[in-house]
Amino acid sequence: GAGARFVVKQYAPGWRADEEVLGRLRAARGAMTRQEWGSDPRLRSVLWLQEWGVDPAWDMFFEVQEFIPGGTLEQSGALQAWPVRDLAAALTASVSAFHDVAGAHRDVKPANVLTRSVDGPVLVLADVGLARVLGDGSKRFSRREGTAAYQAPEAALGEVSRPGDWWSVGMMIAEAALGSHPMALQDGGMPSAQVIATDLAQRNVPHLDRIADERVRLLCQGLLARDADLRWGAEQVAQWAAGGSPATGFGE
Repeated sequence: GAGARFVVKQYAPGWRADEEVLGRLRAARGAMTRQEWGSDPRLRSVLWLQEWGVDPAWDMFFEVQEFIPGGTLEQSGALQAWPVRDLAAALTASVSAFHDVAGAHRDVKPANVLTRSVDGPVLVLADVGLARVLGDGSKRFSRREGTAAYQAPEAALGEVSRPGDWWSVGMMIAEAALGSHPMALQDGGMPSAQVIATDLAQRNVPHLDRIADERVRLLCQGLLARDADLRWGAEQVAQWAAGGSPATGFGE
């Protein structure tokens, strides 16, 4: 409509988003308006893409995205803006919606989560550049891509699957509950990507025992199981939210 604001994102020359993912987003949109999308209980947790294509002059893929003024969870203090359980519910809704609509995201991190509404809150999973379509329970392999601080051990080896996204959710919830990233150094910095990947390939995420709320600690342990087959997903998180205590593979 008149006055609508958008953001144009350009990728590196030669890079292309996955056509299957874009096709699914197009199919989900159908004849909906941007306003209808933003008020749909499921789709509002996924970013609206107005259009996309390739600039032939520069061989650069671009997306025209809706502008969401709430900012990202990477901004200072944003992960601690709500009670941890509210944050967990909103992240779960966003990742579940993306999986249903498009596939595995592969780069779930605070910089890629936008705040559509603080009432709830409603969070939006942005950036489809690494996303891939997968069948239920399936996995595929690709070159290593993503962000080490929020990347599952198997994703660091190139595995593409939905459980990798759930690990990322667990890491963000743990960061919110602890007040700093579990892998952070004493000076507040972060180890190199190689150090993080090596550590997580051999041992569990540290410091989860410092999470005071035992229910939040259980959630993080379920989501941060190094064995992807034992890691919690949407079903277990829903059971947890309803007061259940599904078994975790943490420490296995």
